[in-house]
Amino acid sequence: MPHAADPVAREAAAVAAVAVARACLGSPADEVRFARQLELAARAQARARIRRAREAALSWDVIGQLLGFVSIAGAAGSPSAAELAFDFAAGPRTVHAWFPAPPLFRWDCPVCGQRIADRGPAAGPRYDEPGHRDGCVRLAEEAAEWDARRSAAGERRSMP
Repeated sequence: MPHAADPVAREAAAVAAVAVARACLGSPADEVRFARQLELAARAQARARIRRAREAALSWDVIGQLLGFVSIAGAAGSPSAAELAFDFAAGPRTVHAWFPAPPLFRWDCPVCGQRIADRGPAAGPRYDEPGHRDGCVRLAEEAAEWDARRSAAGERRSMP
């Protein structure tokens, strides 16, 4: 149920309710199937918008905040909002989540023009975003920001 004070959530809920009502499917079984297809279509749209957000240099942390994951993140041992956002975008994991390779979220860097195979927020942009051209200014800026945040927190620098 959307939060009453969030106009975006209210609008999305209203659009979904209208879509289900307009389908006039008749049986509860058909309505359930339609609602699930609507959910899958909305998720595909969310992934497309997340891709655009990554291309526009929004961090996984910011995307996690926009997706509302802050309230369920950060407890001891639980993933961060950034990690939850990446998991949402990369798709559901299976029993063999890391076999044969970890999940990726692909997007295009508008600065260097390359397809990025984003590994999520783990070890810093230099490691997590393979695919940038050598000398990519965006990658250098993101890595410098990452290193500065980690230095301020007393953590190690991102991988070379």
